[in-house]
Amino acid sequence: MTCGARASALPLPFWAALLVCATLAPAQDLRTVSSPNGQLEFRAFITPPSKGAPDRLGYQVFYQGKPLIDTSFLAFEIRYQTPLGEKLGLINSFTSNTASYHSLTAEYMQNGTTGRRLTLEVRAYDDALAFRFLIPRTVYLENIEIEQEDTEFHFAADPETFPVLLSGFDAPSKPQSPAKLSEISPDVLIATPLVAQLPGIGWLSISQVGDSNYPRLFLNHSDDDTVIATLPPLPGQATITVRTTTPLVCPWRVVLIGPSRDSVGESHVPASLAR
Repeated sequence: MTCGARASALPLPFWAALLVCATLAPAQDLRTVSSPNGQLEFRAFITPPSKGAPDRLGYQVFYQGKPLIDTSFLAFEIRYQTPLGEKLGLINSFTSNTASYHSLTAEYMQNGTTGRRLTLEVRAYDDALAFRFLIPRTVYLENIEIEQEDTEFHFAADPETFPVLLSGFDAPSKPQSPAKLSEISPDVLIATPLVAQLPGIGWLSISQVGDSNYPRLFLNHSDDDTVIATLPPLPGQATITVRTTTPLVCPWRVVLIGPSRDSVGESHVPASLAR
């Protein structure tokens, strides 16, 4: 049984394979990359988030053959323009390998626009996944104003979290006792790194590594088992979070993964990405 092209296949129980194929049945342009030890797999694809909705760029993460992050969507809300992440078509992709990670680069063009493009770069390590966006310079996208980055992390189950919560971007942090994600109010901000545990699967940490000129990453519990990126607005702005020129290389979104809380805290991946 196959769900589409795969860079490397992880053995899955029959029921899990059925679930994966069902999830990706309407997906297009499936591209995958696995870690050097084969324990982590990242899948990028195009699929509508709901019936009748425009196609969106989505992804999934599997750890030791089990879903860790279920279908999550990626986009940028650009001022006065269609979100960059909708109605994309894959125009090129390639992979490369090093001793410490395997990488995937997928280049997309947005249909129905004047050639707006978006590039997704992924690195799969044995204990982490890192991905970032590159927005090339194109006609009508030389200057860019980003209102929000819609990067989702939809966990495969309701995780136990160890959050640091804030009532506002500049408010004092309030470390909270462990809590299920479903118990966290959508009215508060979650500081990164966010540490969480999915019973029977493993521990993870979500953080940002990269350009200090890009806004700091916060998270918000949007619905169900999902958190979504939330960026603070620029000073004096109500909605604009990034105002710059293209080409724009965004920071890495890093998901550290391991068998224990200590293991995700001891990873060397963030330091290597910061170089």
